[in-house]
Amino acid sequence: MVRLMLYSNKCEFKILSQGTGISVFGGRRSGYGTFTISVDGQTATTGDANSAQNSTNQTLGSVSNLVYGFHTAVLTNTGGAPIDIDFVNVETQSSSSSLNIALASITIDDVDPSIQYLPSPSAWNLTESQNYMNGTLHFTSTVGASASISFNGDAVAVYGTMAPDRVNVQFTVDGRSSNITGGADGFVSLLHPKVHILLNV
Repeated sequence: MVRLMLYSNKCEFKILSQGTGISVFGGRRSGYGTFTISVDGQTATTGDANSAQNSTNQTLGSVSNLVYGFHTAVLTNTGGAPIDIDFVNVETQSSSSSLNIALASITIDDVDPSIQYLPSPSAWNLTESQNYMNGTLHFTSTVGASASISFNGDAVAVYGTMAPDRVNVQFTVDGRSSNITGGADGFVSLLHPKVHILLNV
């Protein structure tokens, strides 16, 4: 997984989200430092990512039971030693006049028949590894090849691999396009599976 690194004292990671809570996940490693997490300008938690045993996907801090709405969370490096962020989970809900209903998320794997691979399925290759979701991954070297899916919802996230030899990719949702630079602008040197490539809301 590609990690966001905060090296400098007072360096910040800021996210604006709509929901009732947020959790920040990252690494704990030897030589890592201290940090604070604030929500809406108020310090919610402080922590230290230094650990004798290196590990990833660790909860650095979480805040819950917020009033549903837009909130700004900021993780600040307070010691000058490295801090990394793997991903962020946002707790959210949808409300009606009489009750609150938790939003549902649906995971669609690459072999799902609802995904249309163009210009033809033969332009895409299928590889298998335990590192991939459900053990499979589609990939292509054909210029202009595309994969498309129709869905009903208010957000979509796309996961794939990141590696130095990956090319630029364009994502389009309802006519709006985003370009993702191949190889993460040189910030990766190895193959990383299950990388969060795009979030569109």
